[in-house]
Amino acid sequence: DDAKDLYQETAFRAMSNKEKFEPGTNFKAWAFTIMKNIFINNYRKKVKSNTIMDSTDNLYYLNSGSRQEENGGDTSILIKELAVDRNLRKRRVGISGTNYRSLDNEFQIREAIDSSCKLVNDKENVFEKALIALVLISYIQPFMDGNKRTTRIVSNAILMHYKYCPLSFRTVDSVEYKKAMLLFYEQNNISAIKDIFIKQFEFAVKTYF
Repeated sequence: DDAKDLYQETAFRAMSNKEKFEPGTNFKAWAFTIMKNIFINNYRKKVKSNTIMDSTDNLYYLNSGSRQEENGGDTSILIKELAVDRNLRKRRVGISGTNYRSLDNEFQIREAIDSSCKLVNDKENVFEKALIALVLISYIQPFMDGNKRTTRIVSNAILMHYKYCPLSFRTVDSVEYKKAMLLFYEQNNISAIKDIFIKQFEFAVKTYF
């Protein structure tokens, strides 16, 4: 899970700083630099000791020498070698700890995603948009793995698009988060995950802004 959390935070940081990436430079090296520094900072916090940090100025502007690499908009770079299937899943996935069974038909999944997108777009309140995205994508389970991480990234992307601060979810107890999602899966009760969402937004505002 540490590796998946590192991937999620890297993707989040890359999205947050996308304007700092210079087109035509090495995207993989840029993303790797972000990932490397997140890993170092997390390691430093865990061991509570001094760690040698990369002192390169403006790390998000990394240009790896004269060698440039065009990614051609290929979104597979960040999932390469992670053993993650691309596109919508084509078979049922199980969710531990619940009797809830997600859709197992690719066409039904696509229809559910389209309906969810329409619902999000029809809402005028930014927080409603972000919260709905947070629960519905996870509820549909459109991918073989990483669904909850994907929902958090999408939810944050909506907040950031409207100039609101993103949520880190780093202070959320994983068991409580899972219980809140299971409550929505089984009873369509959004109250618990809504409380977590509100508290995380308040924490983000007080801590980071």
